[in-house]
Amino acid sequence: MAEDAWLNLPQPSRAAASSNNSSSSDSSSGAESVFLAGWAASEQQWGSLSAQELACWAALPAVREAFTKTMEAARAGKAIGSTQEAAVALHVSSPQMAAWLGQLNAAGNAADELRYLLITSEVLLVGSAEEVAAGALASSSVDTGAEVAGVVTVGVRRAVGSKCARCWMYSTQVRQLLGSIGSAAAVSGASTLSHAARLRCLQLTVLRHGTLVAVALETS
Repeated sequence: MAEDAWLNLPQPSRAAASSNNSSSSDSSSGAESVFLAGWAASEQQWGSLSAQELACWAALPAVREAFTKTMEAARAGKAIGSTQEAAVALHVSSPQMAAWLGQLNAAGNAADELRYLLITSEVLLVGSAEEVAAGALASSSVDTGAEVAGVVTVGVRRAVGSKCARCWMYSTQVRQLLGSIGSAAAVSGASTLSHAARLRCLQLTVLRHGTLVAVALETS
C-alpha cells in the first residue's frame, strides 16, 4: 500500500520527500520506490524535549494501561467489542499531565491525537472523575504510581456514527461521505461500492517526512 501511494505521488512531491531524508542517493527526481527513499532526517527540535515533556511521554503507557483495563471490563460485560467501537472519557489528576494530553489531543496532525494512541474512535478529556462515570458502560480509576500522571480515570461508552470499512473507526463523517456519493447501501462496507464510488472513497493518507499527503488510489 505504501508503494502504491508513493508511485501515485507527483514527481515534484517525490523529489521533495527524497531530498528531506538522510540516506537517499536519488533526490533530484525522487526515488523510484518508497523503499529506496531512505529515512527521514531527524528534526533538531526532536532532540530538545524538555524534562517535563519526557516525563509525560514516559507516563503515557500508564494512561493506556488504565484504558485497557476499563475496556476489558466492558468486554467482559458484553457491553462493547473492539476498542474502535468505543468513545472514551478521560481524566487525570495531574494538571501537568492533563495540559500535555490536551495539547496532543488538539494537535490535528493525524498522529498525536489520543484516539490514535489508544486506537479508539474518540477521546474526550474531562475535568473530573465524576464526569467520566456519567453515562459510561464501564469506568475505572487507576493510580499510576507516577507523580506526573497521578490517578487516571477512564470511562467507556459506544462511539456514535458509522464504521469506516477501512480503518474500522466510527465517525459521523462516514455516513456524510457516503451520502455525498449517493450510495446509502455502501454504509455496510466498501465491497458494496461501485467502481466510481470506490475510486472516490479509497484515499490513503501518507505521513512521510513531516508532510501529510492524500493520495487517491484507483481500484478494480
